[in-house]
Amino acid sequence: MKHYLILILSLVFCLPMAAQRPQNPDVQERFFEAKAKEMCERLQLTAEQKEKFLPIYKAYDEEMRKTWTKYRVEKDSKNSVERTKMRLKRQEKLQEIRLKYLDKFSKVLSGNQVENFYKVENDIQERAKRAKESHRRGEKKAYGEHRGQRSNKGQHRK
Repeated sequence: MKHYLILILSLVFCLPMAAQRPQNPDVQERFFEAKAKEMCERLQLTAEQKEKFLPIYKAYDEEMRKTWTKYRVEKDSKNSVERTKMRLKRQEKLQEIRLKYLDKFSKVLSGNQVENFYKVENDIQERAKRAKESHRRGEKKAYGEHRGQRSNKGQHRK
């Protein structure tokens, strides 16, 4: 009887973890490539800067992604205090990574480019978050609504 109870408890706790879909590495790679391309364009990197920047950016991106995964907050968790603690811990760890890479980026980028890097990174993440949320709701983008552009739906020409 004890073995059955342990088996049932194991299943109850393991099934939610198994139901979480791991990110497809190919999708992650394509997303990173798109981010890197946009980052290089928006920061107006020279060929030499780009060559030095991309390996650092790749390492930064991997560390940030691992931290997000490690400190993922389950939305259906009943304990709101624990959820809040986990979110704050995640923010703390992400900030540590940003500070760690600030010095690495500043060896390759100018001061303005470093400042803009964090703005562009935030912009990309916000757009990805909005796209993910609209995808969950089943919404489709109107043509031209990518890269921060808004559609002209419902607007009249003057």
